[in-house]
Amino acid sequence: MTEVDPPIEIYWVSGSPFGWRVLLMAEFKSVPYLSHRIDTASGTQKSAAYLALNPRGKVPALVHGNVIIGESLAMMTYLERLFPEPPMFGATAVEAAHIMQICSEFVCYLEPVINRLSTAISRNKSLSAAALTARHGTLHTEFERLNELLQKSQWLTGNSLSAADLTVYPHCKFLLRLAARPAAVPLNLGLSDFADLYPDLTTWMQRFEALPGYDKAYPPHWRETG
Repeated sequence: MTEVDPPIEIYWVSGSPFGWRVLLMAEFKSVPYLSHRIDTASGTQKSAAYLALNPRGKVPALVHGNVIIGESLAMMTYLERLFPEPPMFGATAVEAAHIMQICSEFVCYLEPVINRLSTAISRNKSLSAAALTARHGTLHTEFERLNELLQKSQWLTGNSLSAADLTVYPHCKFLLRLAARPAAVPLNLGLSDFADLYPDLTTWMQRFEALPGYDKAYPPHWRETG
């Protein structure tokens, strides 16, 4: 990787899908960056030093000289403009629109469901029957849609890896790990036979995991805990 002056700095949390998508973008584009792993358990993200970077106290964050960015998709867009090859947000207007549509649909419909289930599982909280029905319906409806997309092409928006894949994959992997926890059993998420239900989505995830740079961006604490 060629050095960048001033250096690009990425602040991230191990296992967070949001930071992971940014790290994947950097790795797949061979972007040189300084890595800053944040320990949220110690409250680092609420320290005065970090709040000076991101007043919301959220992670990830990207710093490049006087440029400070605090949202993962915005960071990905910034890296795309600085390092346009290989293109991750499309080479044409149609491609760009298609990629952003998939990203936007995911952020609006599936991501919130995964985030809420994550909170319930991580904190061992119960959910009402109505909430479970609504969220499970959305969860599987969106997985079915993604699976159908991948019946037509290798990647979510065609035959080339794009920001849509980088946006969606980390949350899918994150949820499958959560679903394997004992605390997830009472929620009956219906994900134990994920590979049978969504074979094309499963193949896509395996294809993603074989990409150069994937291992380097993989959440380090997951390696430790299995």
